[in-house]
Amino acid sequence: SSHIEFWIGYIHHFNDSFDMMDWKDSGRAKSLIDEGFNLIANNPTMEGIRQIIQELYKLLPDGQEPIGGGDGGVLIG
Repeated sequence: SSHIEFWIGYIHHFNDSFDMMDWKDSGRAKSLIDEGFNLIANNPTMEGIRQIIQELYKLLPDGQEPIGGGDGGVLIG
């Protein structure tokens, strides 16, 4: 799917901006990002990547948006 690159981009962005994020549990966040990269390297599925991104969002304080614009609503559903 052409959309998977979009979701993979989120994983890269979370990784690149890791130290700037106010993680509720940075160890868990790092583990999820590592899991994301492992998935990307082996058998990336849009559902798998989205699941990891949703879990990462839950580790951010309410209202923190790691990628400019949007309200994160696209991740739900």
